[in-house]
Amino acid sequence: MNNFAISAMGGSGTKFFAELLNKSKKYTVLHEPKRSNGFQGWQTETQLKPIQEAFVDNYGEVNSFLIFQMRDLKVGKKGLILRKPSSLVKTWNDRRKGELPERFWHRNKMYLYIMDDLIRGGMGFHYFEILTASTDALQGFCDEYVGDVKVTDEMRRNKKNTKRTGDYEFKDWDKFNYHFKWFEDKYY
Repeated sequence: MNNFAISAMGGSGTKFFAELLNKSKKYTVLHEPKRSNGFQGWQTETQLKPIQEAFVDNYGEVNSFLIFQMRDLKVGKKGLILRKPSSLVKTWNDRRKGELPERFWHRNKMYLYIMDDLIRGGMGFHYFEILTASTDALQGFCDEYVGDVKVTDEMRRNKKNTKRTGDYEFKDWDKFNYHFKWFEDKYY
């Protein structure tokens, strides 16, 4: 199969990576497309079917919502993008104007457990921090998935975190340590 699925936590550059990979002349790469049934998230057998049907030849998605389907999705290549959780919470904190609801912690802890399980099961992953700091690493990423996108330094430098303003200081490090630190310690 000539197709792929990449997942990550929200705030890990999924839109940037989808737009970059979509520069391919061979592949159509979408960022978190809405399905005809409106479904984007939790997996059930009936919900996997319309997602699976989208993955025709020369198609790929970079989609944080696919985390729930990554194990069962049948595609040619699968991968994850990891971003350091302590950086992510600062971005999320800014997006929520300093107010992270309790459900945020539990939902994202579940994402991390799923990602850890997928990695332990052999799924490959890329570090956001390396991809956005090195043109060579970003080129390798593009070569791995589409093979025909020539990455320039300017393209890499265009990745800016527009959602993290720094206006809201993150203060809840106790919750971070309880919910996310294990993942950061393990992978960083």
